[in-house]
Amino acid sequence: MNQPSIEGMGTVELRALTADLGGRSLFEQAPVPGLDPAALVEAADGLLSAADGPALVEALDRNLQLWVAIKTTTANEEGPLPETVRQNLRTLAGLIADITLAAGQRSLESREIEGLAGINLDIARGLAEGERQRLVRDRAYELWDRAGRPDNRSLEFWLAAEREIDEAVDAG
Repeated sequence: MNQPSIEGMGTVELRALTADLGGRSLFEQAPVPGLDPAALVEAADGLLSAADGPALVEALDRNLQLWVAIKTTTANEEGPLPETVRQNLRTLAGLIADITLAAGQRSLESREIEGLAGINLDIARGLAEGERQRLVRDRAYELWDRAGRPDNRSLEFWLAAEREIDEAVDAG
C-alpha cells in the first residue's frame, strides 16, 4: 500500500499547491480568521525541535489540529480568499492529515517532518506578507486622504506608508 508522503508528490505538484499561497495579493483583502501566521510558525518550530517519541507525537497532534482548523475555516464560501486558494489550503490540510495519520503506522522520516514544517512556514510567510500589504494599502490611503487626495502622487504615499509600516515592525 502506498503511504502518503510529501516525497510522493512531485515537486511541481507540491509547488503548484503552495504557489498561490505565497504572499502575492491573495491575502490582501482582510485578515483571514483561523489563519494565524504565528500559530503556523509555532507549529513548525514544534515539529522541527521535537525529538522522536512523545514530543514528536505531541507536535504532530498540534500541527494536525491547526490544519483541521484551517480546513474548517476554508470550507466557508465567504471571506477574502479566492476559491482556488481555499481549495489549495484544503488539499494541503488533507495531505498533512494523511502524513500525520501515517505516523501511527510507521516512523516518519526527517525529510517528511521538515516538509510539514516547511509548508507551515511558507503559508505563514504568505499570510504575513499579505497582512503587511493590507496595512500599507490602508496607511497609504490615510496619508493620501489627509493630504487632500492629490492627483499623481500615489507612489509617494505608498512608499511613505511602506516606510512607516516597516519601521513600526522593526521597532516592535
